[in-house]
Amino acid sequence: MPASIGDSVWHDLNGNGIRESTEPGIGGGTVTLTRGGSDAVINGVGDTIVTTNTSSTGAYSFPGLTPGTQYRATFGLPTGFTAASPRKLGTNSTVDSDGPTSDITILGSGQNLTSIDAGFYKEVKVGNYVWNDLDMDGMQDTNETGIGSVTVNLAGTSGGGAAISRSTTTAADGSYLFSTLPPGTYQVSVAASNFSGSGSLSTYAASPTLAGADRAIDSNVNPSSTAPATLTSDS
Repeated sequence: MPASIGDSVWHDLNGNGIRESTEPGIGGGTVTLTRGGSDAVINGVGDTIVTTNTSSTGAYSFPGLTPGTQYRATFGLPTGFTAASPRKLGTNSTVDSDGPTSDITILGSGQNLTSIDAGFYKEVKVGNYVWNDLDMDGMQDTNETGIGSVTVNLAGTSGGGAAISRSTTTAADGSYLFSTLPPGTYQVSVAASNFSGSGSLSTYAASPTLAGADRAIDSNVNPSSTAPATLTSDS
């Protein structure tokens, strides 16, 4: 009896590679199925491929497949997304991500395999300014300029559990940015080396933290580190 493969492509908001009930499907995603050729083995003789697109709910299906033949699904990067979720991090195959390329599987007669799915996310960014707080009120006023050449460190954990550690230096206007980060929980600190010797902050002291209601302009670093913040895909 013919067999089938299908499941869904979804927006992995927290980047953990496991689909939660609140995470929506991604419509218009491309799924390519590779089929073993005359010898029924992928990368053997006469492999063939067929492509389909996901529905508005992220669902896809390849029906009418031949039992006893090897198959492998490959998920294209959906428009507007930047990365595939970690593979097979959970213990439930019906909700953990198999993308961007699934394992090879052999279908039994009449088998409907509905657990080959893939999550994708949009990378997040962390950044802002280090500035000279002239009035020492912990809020950046329009006349307060940035401080360049300050070493800023970022530490955190991705939604998939990977440790993330990066360092950068502020630009001449005091701005800094950590980009291409997976969704996760992060905190930023000003390196202690900035305050010693010839460091760029050797003549400065830290401003009051969280002094105002607008997090875009008040000081977050104390300077050991900011409070951890959890960022989701698209945030």
